[in-house]
Amino acid sequence: MSVPLSPFSKYLTTSDLDKRWQIYCVGTGCTEIKPGVVYPPRPETHPPQYSSHWERGRVLHEFQLVYITKGEGILKTVDRSPRSITAGTVFMLFPGIWHWFSPSADSGWDEYWVGFDGSYPYAMMEEGFFTPKEPVFAVGLHDSLLQRFLDIIDLVTRETPGYQLQAGAAVVQIMATILAI
Repeated sequence: MSVPLSPFSKYLTTSDLDKRWQIYCVGTGCTEIKPGVVYPPRPETHPPQYSSHWERGRVLHEFQLVYITKGEGILKTVDRSPRSITAGTVFMLFPGIWHWFSPSADSGWDEYWVGFDGSYPYAMMEEGFFTPKEPVFAVGLHDSLLQRFLDIIDLVTRETPGYQLQAGAAVVQIMATILAI
């Protein structure tokens, strides 16, 4: 499960076609946070709505899935007391919900993330598959799950025709894998 990590993040624009697909990627990335490194690293590489005032937490306008494959840390949300995050955990961030997370200074962590939006994830919330009250999934370390995140990073990097539709489908695969595990 060890994949060498070069810091990567990319934020995307979306077309009307992307939005009609009902699930579309708004950003993705991965980072290795070594022990003792200030989090988030390189905040200047992210748009202000993602990194400004990090020490106080933030509220996003989209969903995010974050997969931790190494290390440990903490997640806080407005609805829950602090939650311990360990390797093999996926957590979901919801639009309009305050949150804050960080790796432990002792261990750091490796994180893979994808931001997404559209009517499909809202429908999954309405059906009770995902809820801000239960944002943490202890799924364990799975090469197939990690590969879905890497596929999205690859699609976004290459930007071949239709990559947004394929990235949206990969997000659905991630959500289905989380629920199946």
